[in-house]
Amino acid sequence: MSNTMRYILFVVGVLFITLTACEDMNELHESWMEEGEINYVGKLDSVKVNSGDRRISFNCYISDMRVKNLTVSWSEFGVGKSKKVAIPAHEITEPVQFFIGDTEEIVENEYTFTFVSDDGSETTSIPVNTVGKVYGAKYQKTLGNRIVTSFELLDNGINLQFSSPLNADDKGVEVMYNNGTEDVTLVFTPEQLAGPVFIENPNFETPISYHTMYQPAGCLDSFSADAIVPSIEKMENVALNKPATSSATLNSSYTADKAVDGIKGDNASRWINARNAGVHWLEIDLEKNYEINKVIIHDDTPISDFKLQVEVDGAWQDLQVVTGNSTKKFTGIYDGVTGSKIRYSFETFEENKDDIIRMFELEVFSKITIQ
Repeated sequence: MSNTMRYILFVVGVLFITLTACEDMNELHESWMEEGEINYVGKLDSVKVNSGDRRISFNCYISDMRVKNLTVSWSEFGVGKSKKVAIPAHEITEPVQFFIGDTEEIVENEYTFTFVSDDGSETTSIPVNTVGKVYGAKYQKTLGNRIVTSFELLDNGINLQFSSPLNADDKGVEVMYNNGTEDVTLVFTPEQLAGPVFIENPNFETPISYHTMYQPAGCLDSFSADAIVPSIEKMENVALNKPATSSATLNSSYTADKAVDGIKGDNASRWINARNAGVHWLEIDLEKNYEINKVIIHDDTPISDFKLQVEVDGAWQDLQVVTGNSTKKFTGIYDGVTGSKIRYSFETFEENKDDIIRMFELEVFSKITIQ
């Protein structure tokens, strides 16, 4: 067989295969066309999701002006849900916003939302999916409060120092208190909370309370931890103006009550013992049990050796035995000693019976919880 004949047979074969394939495609096309031509309207573009408290919002662009409605579908724990949103007249460059949960609640969870737009009849868009998160009670229960790490009581208020934020959602602290005239709410940002914050003239009969505020990134709504009342204490002189008695005094002008009247530096307001040998003592009735944290003795002529005692359950016990004291302002720090009376005493002998104390004040400090 010549080469020419072989070429003719090859060309005939290719034409046969091509015609057969076209016939099969026509049959497929005709079958598809029997169901009618499919038309679509434009889908939404550039969906931005904003989470919220039992609600969620969507911002998107709809460039096809034929779109009249948008149907949002999602599954809520296996139950299919949907919402149809009417699209208002808008410019192509103008974003459209709509909510789920504005008139009803959506259960807290993370969802896949499906969006289908339509032209008000039967023409729809292809589906578009996006993921969004809804917050609620579960998130709320995870929220904790910053703690008050320190405080400073001032004449006109209190400085509060808070701990560092617990997480990135922390948006600061809201403090609620009463100033004796009205209820006051103050909001402090994380930047302000880097240092102490000042609360002016709180009336501690109505305790200061606070809660930490939170707002997750991209969330519409803010949340707060449950409000708490921080413990605030102050060191208070519990001996001030309390009943005081003593051993014999130098004269009737320098009696025991002068050591608890709060006056320091005035020579007319001192307790001075008698010039005789023996034990000299000053006793203060605190009128109830206090944990004694500090004692300060303001003494114009320091006594070298003396003893501090506390009455505990009706019996005296040593709080501190001091020797070699030379300071005019003796300070003793104590921990965990509780009593209802305190006694200061020292002893003189014939050779030093003229040694006398000139005590301006004996202060007994206890931590008092004010809220």
